[in-house]
Amino acid sequence: MNIIQSFVVLIVAFSAHHRHLRLEPTGHFHAFFTGDSFFITCSAGPNTGATRLTWQSPNGRDITTSTGRVHVEAAPDNPYGLELVFEDVKYEDRGTYICSAIIDGREAKTHFVLTVYLSITFWGTPEHQTGKEGTDFMVMCNVRSDPSPIISWYVNGSLILDGSKYTITEDGLYIRSLKPTDYGNYTCRAFVVTPHSSQMKDKDITVHVHCTVCLSHYYILSQDSMSRTF
Repeated sequence: MNIIQSFVVLIVAFSAHHRHLRLEPTGHFHAFFTGDSFFITCSAGPNTGATRLTWQSPNGRDITTSTGRVHVEAAPDNPYGLELVFEDVKYEDRGTYICSAIIDGREAKTHFVLTVYLSITFWGTPEHQTGKEGTDFMVMCNVRSDPSPIISWYVNGSLILDGSKYTITEDGLYIRSLKPTDYGNYTCRAFVVTPHSSQMKDKDITVHVHCTVCLSHYYILSQDSMSRTF
C-alpha cells in the first residue's frame, strides 16, 4: 500500500469514527444574539457503546455543572445524548465547543463554532419628546448593536423618507420647521442582518409640539367666551 492509499484509508476511518457523534441542530456553525436561550445536543448512536460523553468549553475545560447560565443536561428524549444549554447567551460565550466520547477504546470528537452578535438595544431614547413650533427638531433614537443596525422611521404607521421635511441621521429623525400637525406616534425601527440570522426591534416615541401660537389663540378664544357670559 503506497502513501496516498494509506492516507485515504486514514481519512475514511476517521470520518466513519467521527460519524458516531452527531449534533442537533446539525452543523458546525451556530449564531445567536445576546440574550437568546438555546441548547445543542451531542449524541452517540445506540449501538456504539459510547462512554464519557462530555462537552468542552472554548477555554479547554470540561463543562460538568448541571445548573447555571451555561450547563449540561441529559437529553430527556435521547438516552445517548447530552445537551449543552445556554440561558441568556453572552458575547463572551463565543468560541469553539467540543463534544467528545470514548468509542471502541478511542476518543471521538465533534464540534461547533458559536458566534454571538450584540442584540439591538435602545438607550437614552425617551418615549415622550417635545419640540417647539417653528423650530427644527431632532427626535432622538439611540441604538446599539453589532453589527451596526439599519434604521427606518414611521409616523402613525407610514414610512418616512428623506426629503425636504425629514432627514434620517445616526442620532435620530431630523424634522424641519416643526408644526402642530407633526404631533403623533413615531416608530424608530432598527434591524440587523447577518449571514446567519437577523433581528428587528421597534421603539415607539410620541412627539409633542409646544405650540405658542395655539396657546395664544386658545387664550383669546377663552377670554372672548368669558366676556360673553357676563
